[in-house]
Amino acid sequence: MLPQRRKPTHPGKVLMEDFLKPLLITPRQFAERLGGNWSEVKIEGIIKGKENLSEDAINQFAEALGTSPSFWRQLQSHYNQWEEIHRHNEKGSLKPWKKAQ
Repeated sequence: MLPQRRKPTHPGKVLMEDFLKPLLITPRQFAERLGGNWSEVKIEGIIKGKENLSEDAINQFAEALGTSPSFWRQLQSHYNQWEEIHRHNEKGSLKPWKKAQ
């Protein structure tokens, strides 16, 4: 269920606050643990909410952190849905029409 009055927490913030900080792991160490094309800059982008999680990232985060992929997928999905709804509201496309006088 999407929060009605506040923006859902970005998966990057959850990564930092609920996993990396308690485990005393830096973004650089996490990138090294993931290996492959991961870098500290890419992890920092996710943490700062500038990048979303791809399906590949979701699976790698789940494996590295001992969670289910659905945990990360749901966080990203809720965040994306909220962004989409509010993007439309900012443009005014979902506001009611006023009656002509």
